[in-house]
Amino acid sequence: MRFTISLVAIHIAAGLTHGGGTNFTEGKDALARKEFDRAIACFDKVIAANANDARAYSYRGFAHEKKGDFDKAIADCTKAIALDSKEISAYVHRARALRRGKRDFDKAIADCRSALALDPKNAEAHFNLGSSFGEKKDYDKAYAHFAKALELDPKHVGVLGNRAITYSERNDLDRAFADLDRALRIDPNDPWLYGTRAMLHMQRGESHKALADAARAITLDPKDKSCRLVRALINTNNRDYLDVIADCDKVIQHDPKEVEAFLLRSNAHTERGDFAKAVADAAKAIALDPKEARGYLFRANAQCRKGADPTKPSFQAIKRDIDKAVALDTQEPIALILRGQWHIFDYWEKDDPKILDKALVDLEAGLKLDPRNWQGLLWRGLAYSEKELPEKALADFDAAIRQRPDEPRIYDFRAELHRQLGNDKAAEADEQKAAKLRRGSI
Repeated sequence: MRFTISLVAIHIAAGLTHGGGTNFTEGKDALARKEFDRAIACFDKVIAANANDARAYSYRGFAHEKKGDFDKAIADCTKAIALDSKEISAYVHRARALRRGKRDFDKAIADCRSALALDPKNAEAHFNLGSSFGEKKDYDKAYAHFAKALELDPKHVGVLGNRAITYSERNDLDRAFADLDRALRIDPNDPWLYGTRAMLHMQRGESHKALADAARAITLDPKDKSCRLVRALINTNNRDYLDVIADCDKVIQHDPKEVEAFLLRSNAHTERGDFAKAVADAAKAIALDPKEARGYLFRANAQCRKGADPTKPSFQAIKRDIDKAVALDTQEPIALILRGQWHIFDYWEKDDPKILDKALVDLEAGLKLDPRNWQGLLWRGLAYSEKELPEKALADFDAAIRQRPDEPRIYDFRAELHRQLGNDKAAEADEQKAAKLRRGSI
């Protein structure tokens, strides 16, 4: 399942004069030190002295954005623009909040263009434009704006880091690592860069290097939630679910609105068989961000793993969650695979071959997006078995085992098919393997 960690460096525009005096200067200094509450208090004082100070609203909005209070950030920046439509920083800061907090990339792009209309050489505006286009998968435009931002500010590590992430999305890991190496030469003590590099190592399958970079990031900034989320993501891939839960607990303790922590923890609870906790965490993620497809997906997955019963009302609720996830993200393979699984459950209840055909359509679509997904291979194997295509079914079970050799359920289903085919020795071997795996997991 897809996880995305928002890793964002802090860059504060330099060279701006301001009449807010000591409090404004102290507020910007506090921002640079990541003391966001202190920064907000300083800008509060500036605004108390002059309620028409647009820049103070803008930078207080930036501090709110760094705390994850995106609604407050947008409100402050909107106030700043109302007071002074030429306050460039307000457009840039609001764009960040729209991009990171609301995932409203079109509005973020519009704000950046407004900033550039006032200042064509604003590196931060180009940085946010590049990041927004990257999120929209419009890579050519993203790279053009990243290049312009680096032309204006060659030491902007945020540009290098976000460009590295877009390269990684296109599996261009050599360029991604080159950007991060360059960024680390500029700032060898930036935890964000180590967190980003950890994700790239994970993508390469270099688990030990990934964990080392994540640990380095956390050592540099123990309060940085994004670095703990990166480590939780790495441990998710390693299936070290207790470590995932521990890091997510710490993130949620400091930021109870962090959606990614609830999603990662929900998935960990599901994999550990604690389905009630998994459903609760997924529901919390949905409440925090109703437009995040994975919340619905993870809730449905936990319910399916618990055991979907077509005779109960909850069965249709699972389908509604899956359909919602597919509607929100048509490129999420697990959503399609899970819907295929749901159709198989429905077929077992109704014995309607047309339902089985629907299952195969969804499973094929999901596996086209993620050909090595073991759950997709497992459930397509089951669908083939039901359609009395044993050779295709066995091929899918074998492929699923290659991807997930320690998953006992795959051996269970392959054993059942071997029994049907009269391959008793092969069935016994699979049954023994499944039992051994279950004993080892206790």
